[in-house]
Amino acid sequence: MRETLARGVINRLDSPLAVLDDGGTVVYTNDTWEGLDTPETVPGAVTVGEPCLPACEAIADEAVAERARESLETVLAGNTDSVRVSYTAPWPATLGRRFRLQARRFDSENGEHVLVEHREVTEEYRVSRERDHYEQTLADVASVVSHDIRSPITAALSWAELLDADPDTDSEQVGRVTSALERMNAMADTTVTLARETGVDDVAPVELGRVAETVWTDIDTAGELVVEESDRVLADERALEVLLEHLFRNATQHGTRVDGGTDAGDLTVRVGLLASGFYIEDSGAGIEDNLRDNLFDPGVTTGSAQENTGIGLTIVERAAGAHGWEVTAGEGGDGGARFEITGVTPG
Repeated sequence: MRETLARGVINRLDSPLAVLDDGGTVVYTNDTWEGLDTPETVPGAVTVGEPCLPACEAIADEAVAERARESLETVLAGNTDSVRVSYTAPWPATLGRRFRLQARRFDSENGEHVLVEHREVTEEYRVSRERDHYEQTLADVASVVSHDIRSPITAALSWAELLDADPDTDSEQVGRVTSALERMNAMADTTVTLARETGVDDVAPVELGRVAETVWTDIDTAGELVVEESDRVLADERALEVLLEHLFRNATQHGTRVDGGTDAGDLTVRVGLLASGFYIEDSGAGIEDNLRDNLFDPGVTTGSAQENTGIGLTIVERAAGAHGWEVTAGEGGDGGARFEITGVTPG
């Protein structure tokens, strides 16, 4: 009964699966595996009653064929419980497409067997390569900004300070130069943060309210933070800090604009829980309708372009995405901005 049930489950799976006995002979395959042996997929795929190891020779690349064969032999001999081999298809009809062979030992009522999965992973491989390229590009940009750009900005700020001390210098003009340089410095800081501090390295249970209160204290604002509900969430604490910091800064910089009619001391930022995440809501001026569709794009700012870098909410989206979360923006109960982060796993 159990064996019949297991076969039924395996046969419904989309992945091509085969079961080998301890000698390497195929004793069962699902329908997806049976569909492999075509010119459009994997020519020469074995079926029930045939030995699996010789099929490795169908991989024209000798190095990959040898590695696939040795990996299967290692599992069949009981020297390891599982192996994985990825390769690029050499066959004309599938040239350049990526496949992955995985094998894992398991015990059944009829003895030890090996479950083999052989499926195409071209799209996964493409996404992985693009992500790696993107991460490397960001790292390169961060390195250039951190060293090659920030150093001359720092030097220019020092020169501006010396000019301002000269009584013959127009202080108003120096002030404008200093303001522009300080904004460039802030953009350098946020660009480096975007590249280096939004990744997820160490996920662990983190108390949301505690992190929010720590970040709020560090940004030194005159408003009030209210943690209405808190719980532990699975997160990289540093990436969560970065996410909260830029949402809080967005609230204090945008929500307290002069034309918004909200004084810095009157601003309230609330943190609370959702069914699948948490929210940050402020009592400020809200989000302009013309910004809602591209709010998280680089360069889009909810405040003054002279005071904000336009990268803060991009950092928020990136930090959320690195966790597998989704962030959306809307209107809060007091007419201010409300950001909801969903897809969060409780800690």
